[in-house]
Amino acid sequence: MDADGWDRSDDLRMMARAAGDRVSDRKWRLVTIAASRDARRHHLPSQAADALTLAERLADGAVDTAAVVDAARVIERGWRETELGPLLRSDPFRANQFVNCCLVLVAVDVDWSRRTMWLREVVGNPFRWVRWESEWTTRTVHTLAADAYAAGRFDTLPVLADAMEDAGCDNAELLAHLRGPGPHARGCWALDVVLGKT
Repeated sequence: MDADGWDRSDDLRMMARAAGDRVSDRKWRLVTIAASRDARRHHLPSQAADALTLAERLADGAVDTAAVVDAARVIERGWRETELGPLLRSDPFRANQFVNCCLVLVAVDVDWSRRTMWLREVVGNPFRWVRWESEWTTRTVHTLAADAYAAGRFDTLPVLADAMEDAGCDNAELLAHLRGPGPHARGCWALDVVLGKT
């Protein structure tokens, strides 16, 4: 597969195989989380929302294993015994086990046909290099990008694109994505480029 094939494909399995190790574990996890949020957007139980938020924080390395274990115990009490309970008890002290359990549970209703959309949102195109120049990282650009990422305020991305353009950014693909209608999610490839995340 090449860059054009990636843009045209609607075959998730083929895209995943083609991307291979070009995509970090963090990105794969955030694709799953975005698709899970999308699937549950109209009926997301509070425990599932908590699990997804925790999974995002863990993917970004913003929470340690002890915090995951504590949160797991709180979330577990909210789920029916037949759902999360047995999975958590199987190995409650491994952060990845907990996150994977959460993602399996909340992804049950995922519309897999929309998964390629989320893959493109989070991964971008792994066959097309995106140029970023350090002089585009002004204080304003960094602050806007960091705030949008931390708060999940993707409606501010067009303002970020304007600030980047003011700083001299001329990368049309990057600016167009940030100004586009989305949907956007944590791990958005364009926002990650600005923040230097992989």
